Amino acid sequence: MITQEVAPVRPHQRYVVKAHVQAFASSQRVFFGVRAGDGRTVLAETGLGQASPYTELTVTFDSGDNSGLTFFSGYRAPRAGSWLRVDGFSLAPAPA
Repeated sequence: MITQEVAPVRPHQRYVVKAHVQAFASSQRVFFGVRAGDGRTVLAETGLGQASPYTELTVTFDSGDNSGLTFFSGYRAPRAGSWLRVDGFSLAPAPA
């Protein structure tokens, strides 16, 4: 799993996080999302539909009580030879 800690964020604000993800793994098993400051609680998550060239994934979420977050990406039950690349994490307030 690949993670990136992010701080500070404003509590109870809506945000959009984006990243470019490329993977060679089973298509339903690649994921990208954001966790609360505790590093465990998933606030939002999406999956990569197909193993492909870099694909921009976007997740919209509410920060809740958190002032810090962790972005994450990975895959479940990888087969031999699986790999994952993640670039260009970005965080911005969600449009109103």
